[in-house]
Amino acid sequence: MPDTQPIPSAPTPEAGASPTDPAGVPSTRSGHLARRIGAWVLVVLIFVLTPLTLAAGWTRLILANEQAYVAATAPLVNEAQVQAAIEDRVTTAVMTKVDSLDLDQQVIDWLDGFERMPDRVKTAAQALMGSLNQGLENVVRNAVTTVITSQQFQKLWDALQSTIHNQFTAIMNGDSVLLTDEGGLALQLQPVVAAVRQHLVDNGRAWAAKIPDTDLKYDLLTPTQTQTLRGYYKLATGAFWVFLAVWVVVAVAAVLLALNRPMGVVRVAIATILGSLLLAVGLRVVQNKLTADAADLQHPGAIDAIFRDVLSGLRDGVRITVALAIVVAVVAWLFSGGRAAVATRRLFGKLWGPDADEHAVLIRRIVAGGVAVVVGAVLLFADLSTAWTIVLGFVLLAAVVLALLPRRNTAEQPPLAAA
Repeated sequence: MPDTQPIPSAPTPEAGASPTDPAGVPSTRSGHLARRIGAWVLVVLIFVLTPLTLAAGWTRLILANEQAYVAATAPLVNEAQVQAAIEDRVTTAVMTKVDSLDLDQQVIDWLDGFERMPDRVKTAAQALMGSLNQGLENVVRNAVTTVITSQQFQKLWDALQSTIHNQFTAIMNGDSVLLTDEGGLALQLQPVVAAVRQHLVDNGRAWAAKIPDTDLKYDLLTPTQTQTLRGYYKLATGAFWVFLAVWVVVAVAAVLLALNRPMGVVRVAIATILGSLLLAVGLRVVQNKLTADAADLQHPGAIDAIFRDVLSGLRDGVRITVALAIVVAVVAWLFSGGRAAVATRRLFGKLWGPDADEHAVLIRRIVAGGVAVVVGAVLLFADLSTAWTIVLGFVLLAAVVLALLPRRNTAEQPPLAAA
């Protein structure tokens, strides 16, 4: 009987070791699960950090910057609601000061100085004072309207916004108490009253020179809103770079932990989009709340227009962030290993790639050229914000590249084998 070799027995797993991993090291499946959980936790953090980072960046770059703030509020001078609100406030304030001059009594006293003045003339003059006062109010209102709608008012408005921004930053930093009597924030309108007074004097109303100054304000924020904003302002201006750095670190970590890194980029982009949309909804809620609580009940549209223009920079930032995130998500998805992504890449290669036939190239150039013409016309003739100008500029560049992308020369292709 031939000798036989003993069959070696399999080593028994050590105590505490997994049957699928005899060395006792955590299994690959457990490691993948931990990475998935960690990546999703970081994606949720991206969703939370995105609105905080955008709001803090807007506060630091726009709200805390005088030139940027004045530029953001400059269009308000042409808002009909804002003009109507200022016109009513200034007209009422000027007429109050005019009434304090007792012009009608001065007329009566002047008539009393004539010894032979008939009493019926004095009586008629007193009866005319009411209609004269009404005519005087029309004169003042017309003067206010002329001042507010003049080209020079833009400089005055920018100066008012510069003043309120300086006061605002001083209040937010705790360096000033230039508030309303109740502790709120207000726009100082005394320079407008002074401009109206000078306009009246320049147009032959010498009595207007006696109109005294008035501490006229247009309330913007209540005391409670001012105190709430002060706390947010300090946090946002001091923590912006921290928020931004943490966002970048978390985003990179979320991609590195993902088992499929292109899809990790997609998830980060989607979380960024959702966080930006959350901020947009919050902005609308806050603006509606501020408008509803505004002190000017006669002109709620004025307060709404003011906050709309002040927050326009933040809304533009949200739109740009969403647009860029969508582009990043689409590009990352195309380079992922999914079947749909691979099929899409092949389809684009057949239609738009260098090996596309001449009909596909013609269609590509027509479509891209049409997009370039439309976007170029919008950039040339439309009054766009800086944010939308940047976005459409990238769209125009991409359209031009697609329109001019050459097709591979058929002479460079390898010859077909003879049948």
